[in-house]
Amino acid sequence: MEKQIIYNTGIMKGFQNLPNMQIRYFSEGDFGSLNQILFESNNIGGNIDFWSTGLVGIFLWDYVNEKEIIDQLITQEENDKKNKYFKMLFDFLDNTKFEN
Repeated sequence: MEKQIIYNTGIMKGFQNLPNMQIRYFSEGDFGSLNQILFESNNIGGNIDFWSTGLVGIFLWDYVNEKEIIDQLITQEENDKKNKYFKMLFDFLDNTKFEN
């Protein structure tokens, strides 16, 4: 049942074209159970973490330029911040040519 959180958010539609995408579940993590979307190509990689405590983590790394693009841990009360970083993530992904 907990694994369904990723599908219920509608977030999966933003990841349809990502190479090497994985969905992982961990019953015991730093902030409770964790549903995670992990994606990686030769030029970018990252993950989105959905914690049972309501925290959301967004991480994006640019392998080509060797720099961090996004690294945010967001509380459930920070909806504006969450929307801002999801938009930033999806804008970056939409404008990236993936190389495997």
